[in-house]
Amino acid sequence: MLFALTIFPRLNMFRRLVSLAAVIALSTQASLATTQVRPSGLIDTREIPKYGLHRDWFTQLPIDSSIDSLEKIFVYDSKVYAQTESGMLVALDGESGELIWATQIGVPYRSHSKPTFSEKYVALIGGSTLYVLNRDDGIIAWSRPHSSTQGLGATIVADHVYVSDSDSLMHAYSMAEEDQGSSGLYFTSLGKPVTAPVAGVKTVSWTNDRGDLLIADSLQQGTGIQVQLTSTVIAPLDN
Repeated sequence: MLFALTIFPRLNMFRRLVSLAAVIALSTQASLATTQVRPSGLIDTREIPKYGLHRDWFTQLPIDSSIDSLEKIFVYDSKVYAQTESGMLVALDGESGELIWATQIGVPYRSHSKPTFSEKYVALIGGSTLYVLNRDDGIIAWSRPHSSTQGLGATIVADHVYVSDSDSLMHAYSMAEEDQGSSGLYFTSLGKPVTAPVAGVKTVSWTNDRGDLLIADSLQQGTGIQVQLTSTVIAPLDN
């Protein structure tokens, strides 16, 4: 089984619409009536133009494809980030596909959230630990135990990373170099959080299992605005 990451840009990758495709060749028989696929599992480059695309590069992730697989792809700034089932996070140069770094987050195959990005850091939850990595080299800057709500991730606002816990609170951990990982702020969720926090310019928002939308000042401890929704939230909030 081969896993490859293929990038199909339109004109300029980061100035136009970014088209991403993870091309996966399975050992089981697949039906591809109109598209020619090479033995490597990649779409034949002669087939690509009819979809209005061209392939700039492709790469294989530094994983053992017999036990691990590609799970999610993210694009931030000029980098492509690939997250695997085992919890490895891989950073690639978006223009060339060159491997920049690969970091295993926590114990392999434990639960892990999707990453959130800032100019300097990447933050995510692996198992019951919050990890903050340097975005340039993938080195873990700091980590701390955190009893997070299952499956919910973190978000970065200014110099804090926000993450909910299992006790109906939203915590803000400092990312300032002099007190990295310290918890100086927390916000009352008034119920169990059911969506990951979403960053605004000066706010952080989330929903709880009571059907409330909560909007808090990211720098002032408390609850902020509470909006009673008419039905249960079943999809993630987004910016």
